[in-house]
Amino acid sequence: MGLPSSFAPHVRSGKIRALAVSSAKRMAAFPEVPTLMERAVVGVEYESWYGLFAPAGTPRPVIERLHAELGKVVRDKAYGDEKLGKIGLDPFETPSPAAAAAFLRNFYGTLAVVVKKAGIKAD
Repeated sequence: MGLPSSFAPHVRSGKIRALAVSSAKRMAAFPEVPTLMERAVVGVEYESWYGLFAPAGTPRPVIERLHAELGKVVRDKAYGDEKLGKIGLDPFETPSPAAAAAFLRNFYGTLAVVVKKAGIKAD
């Protein structure tokens, strides 16, 4: 288990064999690698992601502009194929800042269940 960027070169070189990905769908960088669900491992789904954050209180127009400009980068096919694809990542874009906030709340809500079930405590 790990970030695609850390194991992609090793999978491509044949040094390691990927058994499955934990995302809901197969990765574009490794279409031959099945998902855990395809391997009959039910109830496990996790995807790594990166995001751009701004300090609380950042003016709405600034947030909107950052979202629009970042969207241009994410939609750039050369960036997706040449930069992200080479390290095993798929571009990800939310349709709006509000959708990004909803995604983040859902992500943390999902992890909160795992943390609680595992009895993990902050020190």
